Amino acid sequence: MGNPEFVGLFEVWAKYLVSIGGPLAASGTLYVFWRTGSAHLLRLRIWRLVHGKAALHDATVRRFIDERTSLMAFRYSAGISVRSLEGSRRLILWLEDHDEDIADVRAVGRHFDREQLALTGPLPRQGRLIRALAVWALFWSVCITVSSAWFLERGYFSLKEGGQRFSATTEEVRAAGIHFFAEPASLTVEQCRQPAPETGGFSVHDASVLCSVLLDSDFARHIAKALLLQRTGIGFLICIYAAGVVGALMKMRQAKKALEMADRLRRRERQMVLPFSF
Repeated sequence: MGNPEFVGLFEVWAKYLVSIGGPLAASGTLYVFWRTGSAHLLRLRIWRLVHGKAALHDATVRRFIDERTSLMAFRYSAGISVRSLEGSRRLILWLEDHDEDIADVRAVGRHFDREQLALTGPLPRQGRLIRALAVWALFWSVCITVSSAWFLERGYFSLKEGGQRFSATTEEVRAAGIHFFAEPASLTVEQCRQPAPETGGFSVHDASVLCSVLLDSDFARHIAKALLLQRTGIGFLICIYAAGVVGALMKMRQAKKALEMADRLRRRERQMVLPFSF
């Protein structure tokens, strides 16, 4: 029998490594697939695991697999998806001829044509980038406002009969909605326990139903369930907003890097022309 008072340190670390090993391996595989845009390397590893590392006898097939592996290695290391190994060689030569870095091409993203090896136009202007940033800043502020509801401890409900919407804690119910110039209708447990319960601003019928709800011993469980659903929905909404903001910022960064590259290419072109001008 195991001692409940202690456990072996090796057993703890073994369980920890087992618990994170699978997710880490899956994450690494997905990352390689995303980086290369192909499962070639994974299939090649599985083939070598089953068949061994013996060289292929057919020269044409062997050359094809070697070129495919080299292409995947270029895609993985450069972070740029080119269609063929010849395309990767042409890109490397273009980088050398124009004194550009592979990271600059990667940063430009969709603004660089990897087949024509040139920037694609028309490039966005700085003013457009600033306006886009302002729009997404507005969306981000909305996201922050919505996410503040995550920290609320009030569940939101509606009555089946009449559709009266209200928020509630275990001690109080309050009419939901926007109230600019008046206090919202509300009822507390103390008010509902009085011999002649108050309506708290609700109709008599709604106040009676809300008091029965508030005094129900099972109401706390309903509030906990409502809070879980609310926070799950808000979490999804935050993820959507965050993805939109990150995507917009990435596009803006690509546009900015494209403008910088275009400026560098124009300067180098002028430097090459000037020595021969009269």
